[in-house]
Amino acid sequence: MKKLYLNDNLLTNLNKFIEKYGSDALLTALNNYDHLHHDYIYKTQTSIKKFPIASINYIEIYEHDISIHTNNEILVKYGTLTNEYNQLKKYGFVKCNQSTLVPINKIKEINGKKITLITGNTFTLSRSCVFEVICAYTNSPSKIRK
Repeated sequence: MKKLYLNDNLLTNLNKFIEKYGSDALLTALNNYDHLHHDYIYKTQTSIKKFPIASINYIEIYEHDISIHTNNEILVKYGTLTNEYNQLKKYGFVKCNQSTLVPINKIKEINGKKITLITGNTFTLSRSCVFEVICAYTNSPSKIRK
């Protein structure tokens, strides 16, 4: 493990952050920073592509065609939503219905059975997913209160 030496200015800023938000918020912020730097590997039979997981707005499936909606494009591949969910849940993705995964940090609001993303996309929240989504959303690191 790499040893880190902190100067006085950095220590002062860290202490101010911890005093204001707490040590749990610092750990959450570091974890979020780490997650921003992970890549998604998109593979099909004929191609492979790598891009930041943070650029994924949502993922939906129709039959076995998985559509990955990013900031720049829509990529389609063959697979199952279960495999995608198992790969992405550690990065803050939740299942909002049988056919859609969304990243918690891109949810703008939950209103009744409707989820609205910061991109403007809306999805119906299924009864079986309500508890997990609401718990994840209300405990989301991006929702740190001042």
